[in-house]
Amino acid sequence: MNSDSAIKNFTRGGQVLLHNLRMINQIASRVGLLCLIFFILLSIGFSWIFTSTYEQYLTYQYCLAKFNSSISDYAKQAFINPSGLVADVYSKQILTAEFIQHALIKVIHAVEKSIFVSAGITLLIFYILFRLLRKHGQNQAEVEEVREGISYGESAMRSGISISRQQSHNNIVNPSEVMRLNDLEAYIRVPGDFLYI
Repeated sequence: MNSDSAIKNFTRGGQVLLHNLRMINQIASRVGLLCLIFFILLSIGFSWIFTSTYEQYLTYQYCLAKFNSSISDYAKQAFINPSGLVADVYSKQILTAEFIQHALIKVIHAVEKSIFVSAGITLLIFYILFRLLRKHGQNQAEVEEVREGISYGESAMRSGISISRQQSHNNIVNPSEVMRLNDLEAYIRVPGDFLYI
């Protein structure tokens, strides 16, 4: 008898775990894409903030030089020196210039820092949205009640009827009822205005 109840409890625990995992998957799929886009935009924004204009220019020139040197060994491009002079230089010179290498290392550190900060902010937003959607999708139904009150006074002017509407949230199924279900029995929530049990 004891082993039967242990197996039953184990099975119910597995069913509850699978239900929670499905719920997490549904919420995460709604919020995940939005948070991914937000994370990418934040990372780009923070990378832009954490780097100087000239470092961004050097990064652009380095990428352009990589592309040009893959097409031709003798490709040239216009380049603004740190002194402000514009010169035509070979793409390979840009790729091997020491000050550009140092600038790229700074840019890489800035991008890493911006990814770290963006990940923290995105995780916080994901957590808040996850909690809001989880609260929204709980086992509750909105019920609208109409209440009527009658008051009597000494004169006809004071007597009257008042009607008020009140909305409340009630549990559709109590957690204790879910735990008391037999094997292979379940409550199913169907989208729409009607609930089928």
